[in-house]
Amino acid sequence: VNGRVLTVSIRDFSFKQRTHVGDRIDFEVTMIATSTHTMTFYVNVLMLGFGRQPVSVGEGVFVFIAVDENFNPSPVPALEVHSSDQEKFIRAVRKRYGLSLDDVAAA
Repeated sequence: VNGRVLTVSIRDFSFKQRTHVGDRIDFEVTMIATSTHTMTFYVNVLMLGFGRQPVSVGEGVFVFIAVDENFNPSPVPALEVHSSDQEKFIRAVRKRYGLSLDDVAAA
């Protein structure tokens, strides 16, 4: 959006396991929907310990609203899906969290 965003909601977030001091934590973020002013993201939190395979330690759905310098809602470009794999992933996440397009637009 090339501007400011504010958190509207954390629709769901859960920790699957704890991490430890020294563990590297990465966030994989995928946009799964947009509306006129909002963007909905799926977040997968990965723990990357030394010499170990990445492990998902948390996941959730976050909604942000784009705002201008006066904190008025500003337009968000439509989500562009570039492959059938991306489309399948987005559909699976929406289904897992019970998100229809109407739910996302209402955020």
